[in-house]
Amino acid sequence: MNARMMFVLMAVAAAFCARECHGVSKASSFEKKPRVVMNLINFLRGCEPRCKRDLVTPVVEQIKLNTRYGFNNTILLQYDAMLRDDIMSAVSAADKEKTEFGVWIEIVRPLCEKVGIPWRGRNGWDWDWFVMPGFLESYTIEQRAKLIDELFRLFREKFGRYPESAGSWIFDAWSLNYMKERYGIVAACICREQDVTDAYGLRGGYSNGAYYPSKKNGLSAAVDMKNAIRLPVFRMLTPDPIYNYGYKYNYVDSLTGKKRRHVVTLEPAALGKIPYMVDWYFRAYTEPRGFLNLSYMQTGQENSFGWKDFGVDIGYPAQLEKLKRYADEGTISVEKLCDTGRRFLADHKENCAQTQVALDDWMGKGRRSVWYNCRHYRANLYQDGGRFYIRDLRKMCDDFEEDYLLNPNPNWNENKFTPPVIDSYLFSTNDANGMLAFSGDACGMMPRAVGPNELEVVCAYADGRSATVRFDEKGLSVSGSPLTVRMSEGWRSKHRFSPGRIDLEFRGFSYSVGVKGNLSPTADGYEIKPENGEIRYDMSL
Repeated sequence: MNARMMFVLMAVAAAFCARECHGVSKASSFEKKPRVVMNLINFLRGCEPRCKRDLVTPVVEQIKLNTRYGFNNTILLQYDAMLRDDIMSAVSAADKEKTEFGVWIEIVRPLCEKVGIPWRGRNGWDWDWFVMPGFLESYTIEQRAKLIDELFRLFREKFGRYPESAGSWIFDAWSLNYMKERYGIVAACICREQDVTDAYGLRGGYSNGAYYPSKKNGLSAAVDMKNAIRLPVFRMLTPDPIYNYGYKYNYVDSLTGKKRRHVVTLEPAALGKIPYMVDWYFRAYTEPRGFLNLSYMQTGQENSFGWKDFGVDIGYPAQLEKLKRYADEGTISVEKLCDTGRRFLADHKENCAQTQVALDDWMGKGRRSVWYNCRHYRANLYQDGGRFYIRDLRKMCDDFEEDYLLNPNPNWNENKFTPPVIDSYLFSTNDANGMLAFSGDACGMMPRAVGPNELEVVCAYADGRSATVRFDEKGLSVSGSPLTVRMSEGWRSKHRFSPGRIDLEFRGFSYSVGVKGNLSPTADGYEIKPENGEIRYDMSL
């Protein structure tokens, strides 16, 4: 350990001791071993029009592995997968006590034709990954109901009951509510946050974990449960808390030496096939550093990637071998998605706070990241080299309606959002990073839970000072540093400043945050200095 790091640790420890001695917080009863849940979700398509691929072998091999280790698991089937005798024969070998069967909802030609809806896929493809026609929001409300009804009918014909879980890369709120109310599903899963992968972008909502969505926006956590769909929605793929956010880069696959697109998740076909990356993910999601309520992990892969790409010796087999150790020692509970949904419904009457923490950087760039998610907002405290930042701050608003809630999306692509207060991906320019910057030379941070839904992070500086960031369900507070943000002119123009608040506009929607501190607009952003030693963003307005 070098002298600089030793100094950092001493400074952070001293800051914690000082706060404890003054009775500011007593975290010991909350800083507990996390309830870490892993869902093994393998989702099955019945066709792959982009290339010739064996879709059966991945099903057979994944089931063999799940059975060998005795893990609870979930298999989600697309409509056309249930029409294939070879796939249905393969899934019949699954351990019926350990395996949940549910539905994977991407729209395919046979499903459309069955209910009399014209198929609009490209080049004669029976499945198309474009939003129109591949996802429910590209159809009218009446068509969505027909498609869901037929899918659930076929599932009941094949399995003798309706499914309890449904997955899709993207879901509109209307469809989620329909499946909950008509068929009683207890869990749903959607894609992790992403910007440039596939035909859809998701920016906002919980950065990971589970939430009850708003009836007007399936990505947004409901603030008031009277406006909620009482259906837990889980973010899939176990995103990297540091690099999943807004990064555009290629990385070199250490196994093949080839450059790959940035998919910074635990997926066995992506970083989840690299042994040291799997180690890193398991550490990040199981160590109780600032843990609140639920630490959620998911792995598995769609069969259309092919067994050779994610399952031979590396990838999924290696992950399950490591998972067995964590499960045997009681660190991770491996559950069916439906059971995790039921537990969440029983344990949480409204949206609860959840955190994701990464204090070591697998790329060796000195970056650290702490995510806090709750019913009013989400926030990301971020260290990049020698500076601390608030990289993302988004407000949950029950009245912020998703674009295609009731009308079909006619486009090949789609972006889903929750309203930004700080968004370094959207707000940045070539000479402005769009983040709320702290002052001082940053060295390290240490998070800890200080209540059932509260998190405190001490940020240490090289000169021995520290700043403290505290997150609670209504907002976040910063002591020990002023904050400054520079952003693009387009986003700066959407801010209106008045005493004690900032009013913003996003996609025609107006919203506000309260601000405690001495706020001064600047030519390309604003700065806030502490008032009585503190800056606070009130996200509950």
